[in-house]
Order: sequence, then structure tokens, then C-alpha cells
Amino acid sequence: MISISNTSVDTAGNIIFDNLTRCRIGEMPARVSRQATLDGGSVIVHGGTSHGDRTFYIEGSISTVQATAIKHLHEDTTSVLVSCSEGLFVGAISRCDINNGYLKATLLIKEKVE
Repeated sequence: MISISNTSVDTAGNIIFDNLTRCRIGEMPARVSRQATLDGGSVIVHGGTSHGDRTFYIEGSISTVQATAIKHLHEDTTSVLVSCSEGLFVGAISRCDINNGYLKATLLIKEKVE
């Protein structure tokens, strides 16, 4: 189950998905870079990990009411709250494709709310 809502008061901006076909909470990649050195070796810099590098993908059949709510959040809000099994996150909907009652959406995560 995943819930997406507006970060401010908005009675039209709250949606709960409990029967999504696919819900993939992207991995949390490390901020790692490698630079070649003149002696033929390399230097690796590990900058840690951040929830801000994660992407959530959701896909599944939705109702007309859910479609209206997710379109509103996508088109009329800057930030959304995303609640799922891994916690509460602030992010933005970067992609929202609804075709014949089937949703494919991508949410870019800004931060995890502790």
C-alpha cells in the first residue's frame, strides 16, 4: 500500500493505492565516484547514501476518483508526501501516465521524514 498526498491542506489531494500491480521503491545508490590518476591508479570517493537519490515507481489499475486525485497532485502541486512500508518521504511526481484506467507514475524523492 502506498499513500500520496499534498504537503499542504488539500481535500482533493490525497490518494491511497492498495492494489497496485507493481510498486517498486528504488534502491538507495551510494554517491561514489572514481577518478583516474596519472600513475595509472585511481581514487575512489564515497560520499555516502541519501534517500534523495531514490525513485519510486508505481503501476496498476486505478479508479476514476484515484485518477482525478493523482492528476491534481501531478499538475497542481510542487511537493507531495509519500507514505509506504519504508516510511514517509517528501518528493515530487515527475511522470504520471494514465491510460484506460491504468497508471504508470514516477516519484522523485527529496528526503525521508524522520
